[in-house]
Amino acid sequence: MAAKRGASSSVAVRGVAKQLKRFAEGEAPLPSERFSATVRMTLQRAPHGSDELADDCIFCKIVNKELPADLVFEDDELIAFNDISPQAPVHVLVVPKAHIPTVNDLDEDHAGLVGRMVLRAQALAEARGIDEDGYRLILNCNAGGGQTVFHIHLHLLGGRQLRMLG
Repeated sequence: MAAKRGASSSVAVRGVAKQLKRFAEGEAPLPSERFSATVRMTLQRAPHGSDELADDCIFCKIVNKELPADLVFEDDELIAFNDISPQAPVHVLVVPKAHIPTVNDLDEDHAGLVGRMVLRAQALAEARGIDEDGYRLILNCNAGGGQTVFHIHLHLLGGRQLRMLG
């Protein structure tokens, strides 16, 4: 039964991958952000610990300009863009250009990079006028932590009163 389910999942993943490729080539619309989390995770996961760009990672495709994004910042190391499914009036993703799948894949060499991600989010919050009222920064890790794109990214959320956590 598990083998049959795996084969079926593989067919679905190939179908979604073909659709994404057709989108990148301008032949089809981008699939809904709400399609199967399992399919999305499979498509977007690169080998753990890889700093190389992943062929099937949506954020790597944005970094390579293969997929469009509403960019708000870019330098040699980071890219930031408005989330396509915003959870607040301001919802920006700050993404390193290097492919790092999860927070668990970070090491001491990435400390400066993560610090620069936070400082960029701080500057974007100020530029958007939400720094004084307040904002939230979120790094999700793995599916149980809410991560759906397996390329680390920092969410900057603000522009309204956010619900308390905990």
